[in-house]
Amino acid sequence: MGTIEEVAQLCGTGATGAAHVSGRPGGTLHLVAGNLGYATCPSVPGVGRLLTASGRIDAATWDAVSARGPAAARELTGNGHLTAGELQLCVRSAAIDAAHFVLGPGAGALTFAAGTRHPFDSLLGTPFATLERELARRTSLLAEAWPDPAVDSAPLVPAPRVRHRRITLTDVQWELVANADGRRSPLDLASRLGRSAFAVTLDARRLVAAGLLSAPPRSFPPAAPVAALLAGELPRRGPMPGSPWARRDVRPADAPSTDVLLRVRDALGKL
Repeated sequence: MGTIEEVAQLCGTGATGAAHVSGRPGGTLHLVAGNLGYATCPSVPGVGRLLTASGRIDAATWDAVSARGPAAARELTGNGHLTAGELQLCVRSAAIDAAHFVLGPGAGALTFAAGTRHPFDSLLGTPFATLERELARRTSLLAEAWPDPAVDSAPLVPAPRVRHRRITLTDVQWELVANADGRRSPLDLASRLGRSAFAVTLDARRLVAAGLLSAPPRSFPPAAPVAALLAGELPRRGPMPGSPWARRDVRPADAPSTDVLLRVRDALGKL
C-alpha cells in the first residue's frame, strides 16, 4: 500500500492525529476527524514564514503569538493582527503546499501518532477527496509548464541571453530571476523569499520553458585519459561508465576491442 493510500485509509476512519511521512522531503499531515487540518514540510515555508516575509506581521509578533501554542490562532485574529479570512487563506496555502511535497514521488514510510494536534489544524478541514483532486490538479499544471521534474530540485541560474525583445514577468517570476544564483533550487528560493512553494516551483518551470532560467549542466564522470585509451589499459569487457556504449543497448562484444585500440595507437604513432 502506498503512502497516499495509507492517508486515505486514515481519513476514511475519521482519524485525528499526526501522520508523519519519511522520505524526501518528508513532513507531517495533521488530521482532524478524517480531514486535513494542517501540514508541515521542512522544505516548505509555513504560516510564520509566509506572514513575516510578506510584512503582514513582524517577526517579534509572530514569535510571541506562536509561543501561545493552541491559542495562537485566536491570538492572531482576536488582537487584530489578521482577519479570520486572512489567516485561513495563509493556513490553506502553507498546508496544501506542504501536503503536495510530502505526498509527492519521494514519499516514504508513514507512522501515525493518534491524538496529536497542531495549533492551526482546526482552520482548514479539507476532506481527503478534495485534497486528492487539488494535488492532481497541481501535478497536471507542473507537467504542462515543463515536463522534467528534475528542475524542481536543481539550482537555477538566469539565462545569459533571452530570445524575446520584450518580456513581461509577474512579481514572483521577477524575484526568481533576480535571486537565482546557481546554488538555490526552487524550494530553496521559496523559503528565502517567503513565497508559496508550489507557486515558486510552477513559475520556475514556466521560466525554464521560456528560456529565462536554466539549470547548470550536469556533471559527468571524468573521461579516461587519452594515454590510457591508446595504451589499451581499458577493461576488456563491458562499456566504460559514461561512454557512448553505456547509453545504448549493446553487447560487450560490440564495443571496440583492445586490438582495435592498439592499431589506432600504432597508426597515430606513424603520423
